[in-house]
Amino acid sequence: MRSKLGLPRHNTPRNDAFMVGIESHAIGSRVGGNETYARGLLAGMAQIGWAKNCRVYLTKTGLIETGTQLKGQGFETAAVSAGAVARLLWSLPREILKQPVDILHAQYHLPAFSSVRGVITVHDVSFMRHPEFFTRREYLKMRALLPISLKRANKIITVSEYSKKEIINFFGVTPEKIKVIYYGGGEEFCPADYVPEIAAVKKRCRLPEQFILCVSNLQPRKNLPRLINAYVNLRKNQPEIKHKLVIVGEKAWLYSDIFASLKESGLPDEIILTGYIPNRNLPSLYSAADLFVYPSIFEGFGLPALEAMACGCPVITSNTSSLPEVVGDAGIMVDPYNIEGLAKAMSEVLNNGELRKKMKEKGRERAKLFRWEKCATETVKVYEEITKK
Repeated sequence: MRSKLGLPRHNTPRNDAFMVGIESHAIGSRVGGNETYARGLLAGMAQIGWAKNCRVYLTKTGLIETGTQLKGQGFETAAVSAGAVARLLWSLPREILKQPVDILHAQYHLPAFSSVRGVITVHDVSFMRHPEFFTRREYLKMRALLPISLKRANKIITVSEYSKKEIINFFGVTPEKIKVIYYGGGEEFCPADYVPEIAAVKKRCRLPEQFILCVSNLQPRKNLPRLINAYVNLRKNQPEIKHKLVIVGEKAWLYSDIFASLKESGLPDEIILTGYIPNRNLPSLYSAADLFVYPSIFEGFGLPALEAMACGCPVITSNTSSLPEVVGDAGIMVDPYNIEGLAKAMSEVLNNGELRKKMKEKGRERAKLFRWEKCATETVKVYEEITKK
């Protein structure tokens, strides 16, 4: 079955007259949400039978990691430069000229010299709300370039109602131009019940038997110094709690305060910074943890909270930005600036087995609302809307 425009519906063969280019340079870059979104959207496209209508632009690293798999699913692939300047000014426009597409879907930025219809996904505009959390170079780059793409795009996708309001507030974009499409949760994020596998991951990552988990790269808006201070508060007031704090994620930018807090904590052996851990190991970590804490000050969506819920790990997170949209009543919300409040919430969950059980059940049910298949289906509707104009 096809739409009136000839675009394929679910599980239908490709319409050779229509092709969407999906700019996926983030794959292989280990840049957190951007990479997860690119991988998830493509997985959703394959699930709904849309792979053969997608040409995926990857860097050499991305081609090595996923090129064969994507081709096996029916996607076409093409190589683009890893560097943003070369990619947007030269390699991506060149690929579009060589093999034209009807719509280009990118994250944040469209190429400078291309007349193809464009969709951009803007996860958040945190650099506007909290410029202090970014390097001056990154802030100036985003402040200068994003407005150009917002204006040029035929449609803007964002990942929460909160982010939509922020885009409208800071850039004056008309609400009708923005479509909210939530992330999905990968099928791999589910409770890991294979005990030897969990034990192997814990051993490989050198993790303790009991631990509190946070999955976050190291940057200011993730609020990790306050998390460390809340953990110190918890351990000093309740020495009977033996859980260690495990923070999974690699260095991003402006992370010196995090290491200063770690040094001043007095509990350096109880706080473990693992660095980067591959996504394939995360379900086992979420499943092994007794509590997931994510006190981020600002999120466009908050994917780690969703992943933790899907794996049956109780979640404590912030009552700010998009996080209440994602977690709903399945987790505990706290003021991310209130260290004592965060410590109290951690204590409440760790000391109440019945509460943990209820949070696990509610979290798993909540996570079922977010699926990459649904994300892809709603994204295809955006493509259809553009072609009507």
